[in-house]
Amino acid sequence: MFDEEALSFVMQRLDTAPDFIDYLVARQAALMARKPLILCEGEEALLATYLARTLEGRLLNSTEHEMQGTADLLHIQWGVAAEFFGSERYMQKLRADSDSYAWDRQIESFIRIGNPRYGTYEAVPPGSVELALRVMASESRFQRRILVDSFNDMMMGARSTPEQSRTRVLWARQWPERAYVFACMPCHPNWSRQEYRERRKNFLMAYVHGTPSRVPEAKTIVGIAVDHPVRGYRESSEDLIVLEAEPLSESDLAELRVKLDTLGIHRRQSPLNYGQAYEYGEVKDSTTVGGSRQQRRAAERRERKEGKA
Repeated sequence: MFDEEALSFVMQRLDTAPDFIDYLVARQAALMARKPLILCEGEEALLATYLARTLEGRLLNSTEHEMQGTADLLHIQWGVAAEFFGSERYMQKLRADSDSYAWDRQIESFIRIGNPRYGTYEAVPPGSVELALRVMASESRFQRRILVDSFNDMMMGARSTPEQSRTRVLWARQWPERAYVFACMPCHPNWSRQEYRERRKNFLMAYVHGTPSRVPEAKTIVGIAVDHPVRGYRESSEDLIVLEAEPLSESDLAELRVKLDTLGIHRRQSPLNYGQAYEYGEVKDSTTVGGSRQQRRAAERRERKEGKA
């Protein structure tokens, strides 16, 4: 049971559904275990212990690190909370997470604006919009940080090429069952806004439907397209697409590959770039993601430095 103050404290620090649910599951398992009996001086201290031990790859009620085996009693003192939540490592995580809230705002924007039609522009079926938003909302705070960082990296690169479209396909080895496609596309001066939206939608759909050729494990693919950051108008818009991909046979994959080669997208010779994302700074607990070449090289430099230490 949570009292109001403890629940507020926990939800402020675990502010996504997967993060909160993971804690509840671990909390229940630890408190219901026969050994060790947990004596905790507050929910704040229990949460701090959970986060610290998760970072170390340990269970909440693990005592093997401190003792030869499982202890009969695990006493978690109040000071654990102040020590953990006031640590530089945790402050570093909070600073790194700050940009991730753009993901939350984007979800809220899609919900608030709904799915309006743009002239004769074909609206996405409501069920697809709901599915896409559910997938987006299922990401943890760390995963949202990775996604926003990748999107921002794409948009930053697009500023140097105002006449070119940009795309980014992102997934992680830890969660290959879903992938994201980000795209931005410039509007040609001769295009109407309606024509631009239709072209951008088709551009995004082509990349989304072609993603299984690069990420065959992906079962759900979400595509988001936005206006190019360099443009001569103030209006902005977004496209949202979701694909529930079916496993492809060898013949289906070969047929898809021919279509993609014709369109000139998802080129087979394009290398897959990987990088390391660290939730609490540069520690071994990390997520490997498909990212930019700069991110991959930075990760390699960090690994070389760690090897010399």
